[in-house]
Amino acid sequence: MLGSPGAGKSTIAKEIAELSALPLIHLDDLYWGENWCRPSESVWHEQLSNLVQQEQWLIDGNHLTTLNLRLPRAELVLIVDSTVPRSLYRVYLRALKIKLGFHQYLPKRIREQADKGERTKATKDLLGLTKKIVKYHYSDHQVLMAQLLHYDVQTVIVSRDVSVRTSLFLPFLESKCVKVRSLSLQQLKQSFDSGQIYFCSKHK
Repeated sequence: MLGSPGAGKSTIAKEIAELSALPLIHLDDLYWGENWCRPSESVWHEQLSNLVQQEQWLIDGNHLTTLNLRLPRAELVLIVDSTVPRSLYRVYLRALKIKLGFHQYLPKRIREQADKGERTKATKDLLGLTKKIVKYHYSDHQVLMAQLLHYDVQTVIVSRDVSVRTSLFLPFLESKCVKVRSLSLQQLKQSFDSGQIYFCSKHK
């Protein structure tokens, strides 16, 4: 499950987990330690390498520098599309909710601190997260598309308006998706920006 911060990845991931019974892993729960501490790169890569060796998983989270560890093992990638304003709105609304005591939006170990009454920040760096949202929409998604084409992974780009709360989710995708393997990266970018839904099939 990939997409801009604030696109709604976690919400859709939870819905798919309920429908599919796949074990859901939120990367932010693994990545962030107490007080928003980051793991070393070597420890983080080792964690992910071990994780993707499991037989089944549904992973929610970007961390684009680790795509080379995940994509070779992925059967399907779901990209949640969103606009910059919508993503920013969701991120800032989430930060406000956390300030108001809705700790369920925090990564696991920070949530545990907050539930104990310890003072915690709503995010590691709200300004940095804002910049990351803008950067994703104007450059990072092109890097992501190039990686997906390189590893030849089946990919679904889902419009922000798609709901997967019912069992109609998969038939909906099948009826709305088209093959884009022959498109160039520039055409993919234009398709992505249009907010439409696409399906990349593997070569037979």
